[in-house]
Amino acid sequence: MDRFFAEAPRLAHHGDLVLDLLIKALYPRHSATPETLAAARELLARPDLPSALRRPVADLTDDLARATRVRNGRVTGANRQEFGGA
Repeated sequence: MDRFFAEAPRLAHHGDLVLDLLIKALYPRHSATPETLAAARELLARPDLPSALRRPVADLTDDLARATRVRNGRVTGANRQEFGGA
């Protein structure tokens, strides 16, 4: 998990299609923990992060944040609809 966030900026030299496939394949979405979410947010906070990398990582980090909330049982009435609840 740490390796992805350390190495991700180096992926930006690939073309858009390859970059998109690499990010989707390598992003640690299976690790829905507060630590992984914090590492993802640190990566997104980097001013030198290329924009071609920022968008797909931001989208996946949003998904990770939702999964982390669900895994930790923090789905409240305010965000329950986001998960298909009433």
